[in-house]
Amino acid sequence: MAVTRIAAAILAGGKSSRMGQNKAFLPFRGKPLICRVYQALAGVFDQVFVVGPREVGDLLRVKSCPDLQEGERPSSIRGIYTGLIASPTLYTFFAPCDMPFLNPAALREMREGLPPGCDAYVPRRGEYWQPLHALYSKNCLPVIESQLGKKNYKIMDFYDKVRTCTKDMQSLEDLEPQLPLFFNINTAADLEEALTRVSRVQAPRESPCHDQRR
Repeated sequence: MAVTRIAAAILAGGKSSRMGQNKAFLPFRGKPLICRVYQALAGVFDQVFVVGPREVGDLLRVKSCPDLQEGERPSSIRGIYTGLIASPTLYTFFAPCDMPFLNPAALREMREGLPPGCDAYVPRRGEYWQPLHALYSKNCLPVIESQLGKKNYKIMDFYDKVRTCTKDMQSLEDLEPQLPLFFNINTAADLEEALTRVSRVQAPRESPCHDQRR
């Protein structure tokens, strides 16, 4: 059966320890960094929500759900788990809040290229995976829950327990060679580099953070 609706979740529940502040709110070309992530996703997927603090969802005017219970270890796999439970659709695309160069063309390639019967659809090049630019099905929930019960927080460790399909990473990067698609901002130096890179590319006029249609 063809997949007709796919939601997207932004993971914004990390502690941002290397940055020293919540990365979602970092100013980036006149607006919070997470706004760039949101706008790229909102143009491709049917609904976008946040896995993280309520104030992040309030900024974007979208639903948010906390990804941690008190005392638990922050981890992206727990964010995926929480997001799959909260998602209104069978498949959900996951991206972190600190990936400023998300490309709508690459996102459409992921959405439109989702193989039938696949549980996890992940960009890969050789031994390198991009687990936070990927589509996951609710069918992954039992194996992720089992892995969390064993305190194993490595996302790739459940790929061999579900029907995992791969997307050639280079083919996605080639859609916008001027900006590094899988670039993450973890430190002040990363932020400076990202701003320098984007300043070299003529960008369209920046739009307001939230979705005006809401």
